[in-house]
Amino acid sequence: MEFQQAATRLNSLRRELKEMSLADIDKLSDNIAKIRAELEEEKMIEAAKEEERKAVIAAALEQLKASGLSKEEIESVISGRSTGEAKPKQVRGPVAPKYKVIDNEGNEHTWTGRGKTPLIFQQIKESEGDLEAYLIK
Repeated sequence: MEFQQAATRLNSLRRELKEMSLADIDKLSDNIAKIRAELEEEKMIEAAKEEERKAVIAAALEQLKASGLSKEEIESVISGRSTGEAKPKQVRGPVAPKYKVIDNEGNEHTWTGRGKTPLIFQQIKESEGDLEAYLIK
């Protein structure tokens, strides 16, 4: 930052250059010119890449318009799905049971606490109010 401040302020630059030889000042000037040319070339390359990108996008849009494809068909291709196909469901792994109850006949019933409540657990909820007594510890 110190160099930038000295280099961009005329009086500061003059003060710094007075301590240098003319040969060093010429070398510094040549180096700055080379760096400036490199930076200009980089900017021109970036501008050319951006123009090429815009041209490719414009050509692609023209092809899409000419193809007669609907917006939905194009979006489905971009998203990786074929037309009319629903989004893939996320598959969940098995879940450990959260509740366990043994009925009057000695049958064990378990429930994860997800999805539709099994009938036996609905009946327990109605009669006892909650299922805390049946939590698997």
